[in-house]
Amino acid sequence: MHAEGRDLSTRQPYGHDLDLDACIEAMVDLRTGVDPRTTVFSAFAMRIRDAAVAIAVDLSSSTAERLPDSGRSDGPSRILDLQRDAVALLSEALERVGDSYGIYGFSGTGRADCRISVVKELDEQRSPAMLHRLQGLRPDHTTRMAPAIRHLARRLESQPAASRIMLIISDGRPFDLDYGQQYGDGAVVSYALADTGRALDEARRRGVWPYLITVDPDGSDYLADICEPAEYHVIADPRDLPAAVGELYRVARHQASQARHPSPRAS
Repeated sequence: MHAEGRDLSTRQPYGHDLDLDACIEAMVDLRTGVDPRTTVFSAFAMRIRDAAVAIAVDLSSSTAERLPDSGRSDGPSRILDLQRDAVALLSEALERVGDSYGIYGFSGTGRADCRISVVKELDEQRSPAMLHRLQGLRPDHTTRMAPAIRHLARRLESQPAASRIMLIISDGRPFDLDYGQQYGDGAVVSYALADTGRALDEARRRGVWPYLITVDPDGSDYLADICEPAEYHVIADPRDLPAAVGELYRVARHQASQARHPSPRAS
């Protein structure tokens, strides 16, 4: 069995272990009077994946709210349930394409209580235990997004992947109880957005492509201030999230690849 995230090469001039088949062939060469081949080692090489993605799921208390009656009786009735379904479907797709991925929930209550719930680490295999942790996610506190972005950007930075993507799924604008309180109540939202925007800039400098998906109908009003147009998507009906997230990841993956290899401009 190959080591996770690495490929085994045989018949190498040097390496981590002896290649048994190559050693046997070398002994046959000796017995028959032929100069033995010296490529008798096996070596592990780090596998460079096409993409690694950290999926960040908003666990703010508002994700526990019941969805308004839209005349549709299908599917879950809470935003968090839809988020979990979307991530479960996306994980199946990522397994098929071979992209490395991690799943994390985030929330916070002030800068001293920034929470990350680990569902699956980037180097962890998909398992029943991982799916159990995903289903166990619960609404928590506020949408303190910036610390989660910074934390996951550092994790992604060390991943051996051509493209590093952070996919953030949320139901509302960044917010926390201690954001900008010292500047008055009117500064709370602008402070939260400024901190989140700075965290996104830091992620980009680490080589991480951020992509935000929100089911907040007003999402464009504030995401346009902290994201490039190609870095976010607003879903009008939350019930469309599970069906849409796979295609949106494909879009984010393509854009991350294009950012690495921009097309030459016409002169």
